[in-house]
Amino acid sequence: MENREFLKTFDDEQSVALLMQYQKDLQGYQGVAQQAAAQGIDISQSIPPPTVPVKLPIVRDFYDHETHIQVHNRFRKTQEYDELPQELQMLVDQHVAEHEQAIMAPQIAQQQQQQAEQQAQSEAQSQEADKDRQFQQATKMQDHYNNMERESMKVNAAMQTSQLKAGA
Repeated sequence: MENREFLKTFDDEQSVALLMQYQKDLQGYQGVAQQAAAQGIDISQSIPPPTVPVKLPIVRDFYDHETHIQVHNRFRKTQEYDELPQELQMLVDQHVAEHEQAIMAPQIAQQQQQQAEQQAQSEAQSQEADKDRQFQQATKMQDHYNNMERESMKVNAAMQTSQLKAGA
């Protein structure tokens, strides 16, 4: 059904003209966005990307994405597809890519979750290592203080012994 919807839309000259202009606008936007990103600027908030000017098939989360991809790929192997202008082929390709992304989304989410867990674990280990270093430093300081205290007691004892001998 989606392939028929694409072809029906692509048969309408006005829709094709709008879609061709949309593809040019989108490419221009993507170029500007890439240049801005290279400078550390995100333009997506201030300048929204162009919107598709006509109704095209959309990818829904409840679709059987693997079946959609297979059917779209069969269409993409036809002469009808090959005869479409490249800009229109790109729209079909983008639609298939959306199905592929929908398949990959759970795996990507799982990878992100694992990375977050690993980062949290790494931070916890780092904090634990910091606490160990602080404890070791405090222990060394206490040992140093205790050694100084012992030396001070020895000196005091020697002084008292010396004073007792001198007084006797």
